[in-house]
Amino acid sequence: MLHGGERGQWLVPIHAAVYLVMVTSMALIVAGVALLAIGWAALYRGRGGLVTGGIYRHLRHPQYLGLILVVVGLNLQWPTLLTLVLGPSLIVMYVLLARLEGEGLASLFGIAHLDYEARTPAFIPRVRGRRDFRKVSWSPERSSAEELGQEKG
Repeated sequence: MLHGGERGQWLVPIHAAVYLVMVTSMALIVAGVALLAIGWAALYRGRGGLVTGGIYRHLRHPQYLGLILVVVGLNLQWPTLLTLVLGPSLIVMYVLLARLEGEGLASLFGIAHLDYEARTPAFIPRVRGRRDFRKVSWSPERSSAEELGQEKG
C-alpha cells in the first residue's frame, strides 16, 4: 500500500513509485524485445535445423518468454481493463503455443528434440551451479566419501 491513509500522506513519495514502475516496466519490455531478437537470430542461423545452441542452450522458448515479458511490462506501464484481461490471455496462449510447437518439433526431429527437451527448461533458465536433484540417483553401495568426491582408502 503506497498511501498512508491519514491526511494524504504517502508511505513512498508518488514520484518515486511512478519512477520505479516505469523503470521496471521498461526493463521488462527491453529484455523481452532482446529475447525476441536473439531467439530469431539463432533460428535464422539454424536454417531449419534443430537449434540447441546460443540462447536455446538455456531456454527452449526464448521468443515466447520475450513476448510474455513485453506483455507483463506493458501491463505494469498501462494497466487498463482491456490490457489486464488480454494480458493473461496472451500469456496462456503463448504457453499453449510453446507446448504445441514442442509436439511438432518432437515429431519432426524425434529423439534429438526429446533429449533437448529433457535437459533444457522451457521458460525459466536454471541458475548456474544449481544441481537438479530430480536427476540425482543414490545407491546404498556408494559411500559418503565417494559422494563427496573423495577417494576411499
